[in-house]
Amino acid sequence: NKIMASVSADIAKPIDITIRRNDSFYLKVVVTNDDGTVYDLLKDDNSTPFDCQLIVYSSDNNPILGFSNAAETATYFVDSSITVTPSTAAIVIDAAASNITIKKGSYKYKLVVTGTTEVNTLMIGKIKVIDI
Repeated sequence: NKIMASVSADIAKPIDITIRRNDSFYLKVVVTNDDGTVYDLLKDDNSTPFDCQLIVYSSDNNPILGFSNAAETATYFVDSSITVTPSTAAIVIDAAASNITIKKGSYKYKLVVTGTTEVNTLMIGKIKVIDI
């Protein structure tokens, strides 16, 4: 399943997602400013993309699964599973089925981008994991 969304960087947009356990996961998000222009996803050096993380939380607010465009130290992260393309403000999460092993149920998530000094939560919501 491929999921695509367009979000504004000015406010976290609640979007609920349904994924299937043991299936691959693909999500493409295009980030714009309120006026429709491309959101600048470059750090102050104008060559390094923002850090990007999508983190899934259990009911007791502990992170249980994460996707990132960097190498993370926490074991729940799927490192380098996010690609950030600043010229189009596209954030693509692409993870293999072997990474989607959390139990079926409903979880909270957030998608956060971090620049040189700013941190923006772009999306929040629930991820429903089904197992059929």
